[in-house]
Amino acid sequence: MTHLEVLSELVRVGAAGGNPGQLALALERMSPSVYLGIFTSQEPAGFRLFLTASGQSHLGEAGVTGLSRGLSDVFEEGLPPPEGREVDSSGPNTESAASDRRFERVEVTVPEAPDGARQVVCYPVLEGHSVVGGVLAPLGSGEESRDIRQVIDFVQLVLSRDSLEARTRAYEKTLDFLNEIYRHNLEEQEAGAALGAEFTLSRLADVFRFDAAALALPDGEHWKLLYWMATDTPQEFVDSVSAQTLEVLSRDQGATSESVMASYLWQHRPPPEGLEPRSYFMLPLLFDPDGKRPGVLGLYSASEELLTPDEMQLLVLLTPGLSIAFRNSQLLFALERQAKIDEMSGLYNYRTFRGLLGRELKRVARHHTPLSLLLFDIDHFKSVNDTYGHQRGDDVLRGLARVLLESKRGVDVVARYGGEEFVMILPETDREGAARLAEKVRARIADARLMEERPVTASIGVSCYSGHESGTEDDLIHQADKALYRAKRTGRNKIQCAWDVEPDEGE
Repeated sequence: MTHLEVLSELVRVGAAGGNPGQLALALERMSPSVYLGIFTSQEPAGFRLFLTASGQSHLGEAGVTGLSRGLSDVFEEGLPPPEGREVDSSGPNTESAASDRRFERVEVTVPEAPDGARQVVCYPVLEGHSVVGGVLAPLGSGEESRDIRQVIDFVQLVLSRDSLEARTRAYEKTLDFLNEIYRHNLEEQEAGAALGAEFTLSRLADVFRFDAAALALPDGEHWKLLYWMATDTPQEFVDSVSAQTLEVLSRDQGATSESVMASYLWQHRPPPEGLEPRSYFMLPLLFDPDGKRPGVLGLYSASEELLTPDEMQLLVLLTPGLSIAFRNSQLLFALERQAKIDEMSGLYNYRTFRGLLGRELKRVARHHTPLSLLLFDIDHFKSVNDTYGHQRGDDVLRGLARVLLESKRGVDVVARYGGEEFVMILPETDREGAARLAEKVRARIADARLMEERPVTASIGVSCYSGHESGTEDDLIHQADKALYRAKRTGRNKIQCAWDVEPDEGE
């Protein structure tokens, strides 16, 4: 049983109210060599053990009895203070201090156990400084890995006696949150599945304050992977998130780089405060009752602590609704591919582009916000087809489409205009912002090495409505086309802005 499958089961257990026996069974299936089981304080005589079959075999009958007694001896007066310092249990920050210690490991001696099983590591579950249960592992089992910490966090959440109160508080927030997501996605579904997923991830970031997210949705034998990040996220951070997500998909789902189709949802948000994620959390999305090939939502943060216990409680409660929301996005992707997507490039087709541009122009008229358009043309593309063949030319088109998707911001729209021409809609973007983005994308295309045999560059025409001027879709496209013509005529591999083109140029 993979780590992700165990987390799926723990999510179900947590959302249903928790059952220690079910938790122990999940741990047994995950890794018998790592987990002995869990313990709770449900009985007046002391801690009650819920051991895996391998845990019982590891300790022996006498060892099991000795472990229960050893736990009671160690935790009779609560969790021992960290080595070298006192803990004031009467202070106002007692609860937060205990929360900060939730990954602390304590070694328990079991004298009745066989040789090699006499030292057990436990991770206690705390309420204040009282120990109400915990996770058990053999000494030296590799329990320090980040994946195991996620399992420990789930178990602690389910075992905590005060989780019912937190769950009750979280239900109201959960319903409000999901209602907002469903309402928005129903209203905006014509704009596309990516925008629906983007809104959901943006709202999640408002609640849980993570710096980046990765949403992996199963698609037959392949995976659709959406990365959600701030526009100015450092490249080191982007690379680390990508590598960690692909590692989890590879390890738990057998995914390969060839089976993953990735795109980016760039957001206008503050970038991470560090150059790499220091904490992460992988949440399974249960798309079917059996949990086969679950989707994955990865949350990443530059800080040490990503989620508080209350936030984890809320996220567990949100999981079924998030699964539905993202599943709906996945179904919309399939419908879009038939009606809205250019099959060769994977981008919106011309018809969809015109519809989305019309919608944005209505928004300009209503809110008087700026709107810009970038029109791309691959330089000397005919010679690529003539020299290397049309299949090689198609590879170049797909490569350029990938660069455009990776370069766009979350609200932007990228489409194939026709032939070797592409277009990007930039909502709420003025002249200066459009010119900056166009130059950034031009440079990325030139640096992308879309062909080994020769450099591939693109010329870009830029047009803009300020928000206070009237115009049609055709006017905006015509201005960008004139600017593109001048860029091609005056050297290629450059951007040209329509407001710098004389009225009679390009006619």
